[in-house]
Amino acid sequence: MRLFSQQHKMLRVLTLELIGRARRGFHHLGKPTVGGMTNPDINEDWTYYLMKPQSCKAKGRKLQQMVRDLILGIFTELKPDDVRSTAMGQNGEDVQFSPAARELLPFQIECKNKKEVAVINWLKQAGTHGNYTPIVIAKQNHSDPVVVIDAKTFFQWVKTWKYPPQ
Repeated sequence: MRLFSQQHKMLRVLTLELIGRARRGFHHLGKPTVGGMTNPDINEDWTYYLMKPQSCKAKGRKLQQMVRDLILGIFTELKPDDVRSTAMGQNGEDVQFSPAARELLPFQIECKNKKEVAVINWLKQAGTHGNYTPIVIAKQNHSDPVVVIDAKTFFQWVKTWKYPPQ
């Protein structure tokens, strides 16, 4: 019974310590301690990297703006007001199109800038925003953004192309 209560107390102290450090904004938490002493039963380092919500939103906003700039750079006939990056936290598409831009690009764009990418669920999410072809633009750390689209739709489009895109 004593072993259980010691483990329970240690777990409670560690949890409170982690919560306290996270609330104070520390991003790196080292070895777990109880009462200032390192636990001798745990030989490994516990390293946690917490990302603040503000940093997460900035990371997502940066990808949205990169996609907007890419579209405006390729489709020079569009004006800056034709393609807009949506404010963070807003429902719907992450990159909004005017009717003129929608004629050229019949897509709904969902931008995700993550360490790891779970594209299938994101493609389903993009499909819930309306009646246009859902696509996902995703970026993994230290890599270029990629476009994800349903394979059937993609091959139907490829069939109609006279030349591959440059």
